[in-house]
Amino acid sequence: MQNFRSEFEHDQLLISLVRDLSSAGFLDIVQRHFRPDNIGNLGNLECSKRTRLFDVELTFSHVSLIIESKVDSEEGRDKDMWQTTRIFEQSQNLPSLKEEKRYYFITYGTSEFYTKKCTDGNFRRGPGDHRFHHVGLESIFKFVRESLDCLVSCDKVSPYRDWLLELERELTIRSEASSLLTTYATFRRQYLNLTRDIDLPVNRLCVNLPELAFPLLGKLADHWNETQWSKTFGKVTVYPVSRRARVHDSILNFTELWGRSAPLPFLSCGGIIPEQEWNTLYFEINEDFNLNLKVDTEDKNLAMRIKEYLMSKKELPNIIDAAKGVSRFYKQETFVIYEWDINLLDNTNRMDLVCERLARTHDSVCKVLP
Repeated sequence: MQNFRSEFEHDQLLISLVRDLSSAGFLDIVQRHFRPDNIGNLGNLECSKRTRLFDVELTFSHVSLIIESKVDSEEGRDKDMWQTTRIFEQSQNLPSLKEEKRYYFITYGTSEFYTKKCTDGNFRRGPGDHRFHHVGLESIFKFVRESLDCLVSCDKVSPYRDWLLELERELTIRSEASSLLTTYATFRRQYLNLTRDIDLPVNRLCVNLPELAFPLLGKLADHWNETQWSKTFGKVTVYPVSRRARVHDSILNFTELWGRSAPLPFLSCGGIIPEQEWNTLYFEINEDFNLNLKVDTEDKNLAMRIKEYLMSKKELPNIIDAAKGVSRFYKQETFVIYEWDINLLDNTNRMDLVCERLARTHDSVCKVLP
């Protein structure tokens, strides 16, 4: 049985498919979909295999295509170097590769929505190194579908039918994500009206929907990072976080506001927090779809002092009408001082409105934190 949550499965199928296309004389499909810059013709297929440095090598007469693939895993980072940067640098002098090389980052699952600060300084989805070309799920689906249409006359389709169906299933989930989240939002709203809270009780009910959450958070990150507010409160990243209970949170983090070069002054809470490279307080949205103010510390006493300081600010509980705030302390294995329902799930197609609410909340909160 094929495991399509594994990069290995996709890599093996891609290698096999390119070999079959080569044997049948259809390499023009590879040329058309991968579109290597300034390469008029790929030439003949000379090598197709997995490697230790990167996932797939496709070497032709005139160019080597170097491919790193992800399904749901995050791109690795070692000593502040992205995995794709390491691949680019270490592949330059490999004698088995052509002088002409082109680099691709294929995403088959939720990895497509992970947003990061790339080597050119921009925040976007896909590879950390800007010299890699991002090939998303829809592009790879079109490639496989056209390949099967051509191979059907050669009786070489059967190994790839299930692959195509899996890619189509993933695309369908994405297209229905907004509708499914709206349905979930109706249940959530009715339940929270009864409990008079703004989040589900995590000790009794945990909803983990990364395949739905990541498309939404990726969409929100794309929009926020293009707004004027990102210049004041910093750009955001999107990534998965594994927890001890084997729950994989989908996280949208206001990374630049948290980081060492934050656009706002250090958030000291009236001097309670000693100044350091990173802000101890940070904002993020997880799979509760709420904005959380968290404390990056294991010191319970410090977290309590910060909470007491914030609770002394009369303007904090009712910052803006659109975002209902609730005081917290410990949630999802970390200190959560405060939480706001920004009504994200009811506005999945109104990212402008959501971003405005986020900006207004940040602005009001940050005024009482220094």
